[in-house]
Amino acid sequence: MKCLFIINPSSGTKTIQKNLDQMIGQMILKQIVQTIDVFYTQKRRCLSA
Repeated sequence: MKCLFIINPSSGTKTIQKNLDQMIGQMILKQIVQTIDVFYTQKRRCLSA
């Protein structure tokens, strides 16, 4: 099984990192997943004309 996390750090508090680390650790220990991908979104850039 694969697991994909997409994190938007600007949408709230930064407490998700600790919870994410715990979730990933448990899934690996229990051999629930084989592949874990974590992506962080970035703030939109303002383009001035």
